[in-house]
Amino acid sequence: MTMKNNIIIFFTAAILAAVSTGCSVNEEGILGSFPYLELEVGTKAITKAASSEAVAVTTNRSLSVTVESPQGTWLKAVVEGDQLVLSWSQNELEIPREATVIVSTPNSLVTKTLAVTQDASGELTIRE
Repeated sequence: MTMKNNIIIFFTAAILAAVSTGCSVNEEGILGSFPYLELEVGTKAITKAASSEAVAVTTNRSLSVTVESPQGTWLKAVVEGDQLVLSWSQNELEIPREATVIVSTPNSLVTKTLAVTQDASGELTIRE
């Protein structure tokens, strides 16, 4: 046999082995299920001084949520089922407040960030 024939036989065997050992397409996609995370927020403007708002969540993993704000703990966020619930306290000082909400899958493979601002009048804006 020539070198060319050996190379062709080798690559043919490698392709057949790969196809027969699990490179199949199923309902989870090729090579298993990849983590995904979607938040359906767009931009929301809420004119309530103190309240809560739910953001729809679509994911195939457990989630962790972190809230960062230079104005303290005026905003809280928790995942409840297929929703991210944001709750905020009344803006008693009537000064603008801002926070960043970070939603992540385990090991932060997929991360989404929300910007939350509340102006002095109490209007709260949530945007991705």
